[in-house]
Amino acid sequence: GHAIDALKDEGAIVEEVDKILVDGIRSMQDAINVKALGATDWGLQLAIDSTGTYAGLARGTYTTWVAGETAVGGALSRSAIRDGVEAMTDNDVGARHQDLIILMPVNQVSNYHALGVSTAHPVQMLTTGGQPLDLGFTGESFEGIPIFGIPDLTDTVVLIMDRTKAYWVMHRMPTIERKQTAGDSVAWYLTCCAILVVEDCTHAYKMTGVTA
Repeated sequence: GHAIDALKDEGAIVEEVDKILVDGIRSMQDAINVKALGATDWGLQLAIDSTGTYAGLARGTYTTWVAGETAVGGALSRSAIRDGVEAMTDNDVGARHQDLIILMPVNQVSNYHALGVSTAHPVQMLTTGGQPLDLGFTGESFEGIPIFGIPDLTDTVVLIMDRTKAYWVMHRMPTIERKQTAGDSVAWYLTCCAILVVEDCTHAYKMTGVTA
């Protein structure tokens, strides 16, 4: 009852309620991300795989549903990424170079940058217009293919995929509903219904066992 009175009077508890709702939305976003990037149900790592069942089709039966996959079993390397790109753009697959994207966990983005720190492949740092030197990294790419650091992706996996063959289906946009419960208590329900679809698993490639 005190909480409702405070809300009516625009008391200090309003900020706390707002914070709870924002935290709830963030938790829901995180849950969706973890599910979408996982290796079960409709997760991306299940879709991009050489075995298992995705969208009700067993790859042991439907071989045209098999994604490219290689066990790196070591540190990230240029040759490993190059092999993946070559496999994707091979005539048997037919993905276009300009449609490819590379998804990496954030730690692998750091490892990717470390590949350039050598006498054979020096990194040149420049400043523009007198701006302070930024020693971080943004706008990564490999042979023009954009690289995206994905925080919730398994830290030993790297994915190469055709961005024209995957999309989100939103059955219900995120909504917040206020529900009256017993007495003066009030509850909010945060709901969403969405699924990530990979419509052609052959236009994707997975590297596993990449040293974190």
